[in-house]
Amino acid sequence: MMSQKVDGVFVVNGPAKVRVVDGLVEVLGHRMSSGEFVVPLGRSIPIKAIEAEIEITPSRDRLTLGDQNLYEVLSNTARELSSLEPPILLVGPSDVGKSTLASMVAVMASFDGKSSLLTVDVGQNELYAPGFAASIQVSPPFIPGWVKDSEPDRCFVGAFTPSRRLSNYLNCAAKLAWKSKGFLVVDSDGWVAPWDGIYSKAALASVVRASTIVHVGLGEVESRALESLLPGLKHVKIKRSLSPTKKTREARRAHRERLIIARLVNAKARSVKLESTPVIGLPIGLGSPPSREVVENLGIDLKFAERIEVASDGQVILVSRKPLRKNVGVRVVKPGFERGLVASVHGSNGLEYLAVIERINYRTGIINVLTEYEGPVSLLEVGEAKIDILQHIKY
Repeated sequence: MMSQKVDGVFVVNGPAKVRVVDGLVEVLGHRMSSGEFVVPLGRSIPIKAIEAEIEITPSRDRLTLGDQNLYEVLSNTARELSSLEPPILLVGPSDVGKSTLASMVAVMASFDGKSSLLTVDVGQNELYAPGFAASIQVSPPFIPGWVKDSEPDRCFVGAFTPSRRLSNYLNCAAKLAWKSKGFLVVDSDGWVAPWDGIYSKAALASVVRASTIVHVGLGEVESRALESLLPGLKHVKIKRSLSPTKKTREARRAHRERLIIARLVNAKARSVKLESTPVIGLPIGLGSPPSREVVENLGIDLKFAERIEVASDGQVILVSRKPLRKNVGVRVVKPGFERGLVASVHGSNGLEYLAVIERINYRTGIINVLTEYEGPVSLLEVGEAKIDILQHIKY
């Protein structure tokens, strides 16, 4: 591997491994004269090289020229924020650089003691996996998505946006914030639309007990609303931490799938038996599965339901969380609906692990899932989020 000499500000575009041979390289606020760091697939990290010699794998084209002035603004902003009273909560729309800034603040805060980073960006969670909130104690050099020393704590939300499961979102944030050590930095999702999105961030600030709210690229109306909802806290406003990098919905979906695939790269198929393992959160109903006799008598593929009714043509089963009334709240159940549902396997070690449902057999009472966890399963929690990645995974 050929090394190259660099000086100035650059952007490393993942996937890439960078080894510092000589000189100094600053990555998210941490200066390195030797060693290496990894930028995961789908991630771009600004670095500052000071008469450095580096090796970059797989190729030099992973390195592009960056904006010196913008980097200095980012670095100075992070340094100022790391001196404020924690916990610090970053609020702003998507694609304004919240996660990069949050990571840099946590790294700089770690120089004077312990610091932790908590992300509730459930759609693009790079600390663990989409659908989860996660937190980790920061140990420089640190890059979201690159786990060096320890696995992050995590909590299953079950959706790719907090609007779908706000109570889970807030409960997970509170739980992880309570467990975090030292200077806490909280990176939030981009749901800041008036007014539910702003209300959700005010509630988030409350449950993590934030002392400082950083408005990153937040509109004036939304910013004033957040200040009025949280009058006793310190509010810091910055335009944005990085140049605009607006992603399309398709790009976000693709990145989400990459994150999940990366977490399931060593996944294996497992069978969870309904008779011996509690299962909660199936999205189309509550209660116990219907008996085998009921299934056989109806002769169709039946799913969990609170209430079961046969359509007038006798061809489908209708299920609802509420009493059926003129087809209000009714969902038509189709075979294979469960394929790709994101779930959480609760392990005997107290951690939660990502799982994806492959199939549910209601006749045998077995749920087949893909998960990296191999120990005893104490609980299976199923979310509303769904992905189409099973075709990419061989097992």
